[in-house]
Amino acid sequence: MSCEGDIFPHNSKNPPCMAVSSILTKPSPPLGPAEAHKAEKAMKVLGGEIRQLTPVTLPGVAEDRYIVVAKKIAATPKGYPRKPGIPAKKPL
Repeated sequence: MSCEGDIFPHNSKNPPCMAVSSILTKPSPPLGPAEAHKAEKAMKVLGGEIRQLTPVTLPGVAEDRYIVVAKKIAATPKGYPRKPGIPAKKPL
């Protein structure tokens, strides 16, 4: 299983690999709050939750950026990761 992926599962080709109780921090694109809100349901389905969204200013970058902090609070249900093509056809 590949562990490369986005913190936001609805956009991911592959889910991030996280053990229960682990914390993930990841930089987010400029649409951080909007993307985080869209991802909340998928995060819950996969056993995670977004704990914090912190705005950061990057030199030379006009857009707002964010650091996303997520916590794995439950095991990923059976059936995940899904077979290739299924996430595109049936997003979380």
